Amino acid sequence: MTTPLSTSDVLSLLRTALGASQKAAEAIAIPTLLLPGQWLGGKIGRRESRIEDAAVWWFRENGFFAERSYKGGQRGYAEVFRVLEYWRPWDPDSIRQDYRDSIGDQQAALARMLDLTDEQRQAMSFSERFAEEQLEEKLTLVETLTEEQFEGCYQAVFDSWEDDEDGHVVADFDVRAGAPDLFVWHPNAALDTWFFCETKAHGDYLGTAQYAWLREWWMHIDGHFLLILVDSDV
Repeated sequence: MTTPLSTSDVLSLLRTALGASQKAAEAIAIPTLLLPGQWLGGKIGRRESRIEDAAVWWFRENGFFAERSYKGGQRGYAEVFRVLEYWRPWDPDSIRQDYRDSIGDQQAALARMLDLTDEQRQAMSFSERFAEEQLEEKLTLVETLTEEQFEGCYQAVFDSWEDDEDGHVVADFDVRAGAPDLFVWHPNAALDTWFFCETKAHGDYLGTAQYAWLREWWMHIDGHFLLILVDSDV
């Protein structure tokens, strides 16, 4: 029987694999991880589940932040990159304070308008805590990526966009064909551990658009890429 990896083992394994990939210069050397289905705690095999969701769950269970991609780029890691672009120039302390000021204003406005019950106040408090957790995840990515790395990722993710005079996105834009399923980063920004991740079921393979994306954007993302194969039959 195989002993499950600890979160520190997973971190060490991924950093080693990605480190070898990043030393491949202009060659594309893709580190690959095989996840037996039982490692995903039954997340695979349910009619409503998707392999990408299961991979996000696995990464988060092992101490990482992870977001998947969605068609249209309105959610997932595309939305994260859009928010980070809007925040530039980055100043985490100012971003955090602006958020808290905004929440305080919203609470004051609601208090004036509504006579909330204790249950409603608790629900609102839970929602605010969740939103702040999401904020901190994004700020961790701000502290993890250099400006050059962010620019490379942004160009690799988005096909087109429209900016205003201040450089803020003012129109919807498209995610590039072949862009990977997941973007993953570690809460400890000092570790500089982040990567795109493609997930495939057992027996599946990279498609033409995915190969093209890798060839075009490999140097922009500096080899920060992982392929996960999920054996759902085990």
